[in-house]
Amino acid sequence: MSAINRRIAVPLAAAILGLGLAAMFAYAAPASSSRAATPGKPVAPIAIGYELSAQPALGVPFDVRISAQGGDGIADLVLTINPGHGVQAGTPQMTTNSADGATCTWNVTAIAFDQGTLYLSVLVQGTTGDQHPARNLVIPIRIGIETTKPAASVQHTTDFSGGAGDRASGPLTHAARPSSCSEPPHSIPGPADQ
Repeated sequence: MSAINRRIAVPLAAAILGLGLAAMFAYAAPASSSRAATPGKPVAPIAIGYELSAQPALGVPFDVRISAQGGDGIADLVLTINPGHGVQAGTPQMTTNSADGATCTWNVTAIAFDQGTLYLSVLVQGTTGDQHPARNLVIPIRIGIETTKPAASVQHTTDFSGGAGDRASGPLTHAARPSSCSEPPHSIPGPADQ
């Protein structure tokens, strides 16, 4: 083999070998990443419950009581309300919480301005060490739709694992309020603001 052929053959062989190795690693990558896949999206260990004060009616204010309990050392719970289209919500008012801030209850006054199923999105965020896990829940607000159960007789909850269920309502008991749970600013626009 001449020197010119060797100068061409050696880099060509290296390029072919490099492409083969790259293809082998690219093919192997999906297999290793699929082994690390989880069965679902992880959920922060925060249980959230809510209770409507009455069956919501068009243009009539109603209260939503929201309770949250942090698990796995999650404390200093904070509530954020994000009303969907056709719903306005006031500032969450703290009603009770535990001494460590791991269990809190808030009351929110809302008004529906549309018929149908509307939504009130709830986000509860806590603190554990240097992490801030959060969990959300979407509360359906049904206006002009018949329901099988009166709103005030059922408390809707999520558990620490992400499951949901209904249970008979009863008083939520918590210790007196220290300053560990907080309320972010949130305002409801008045008629003059619209």
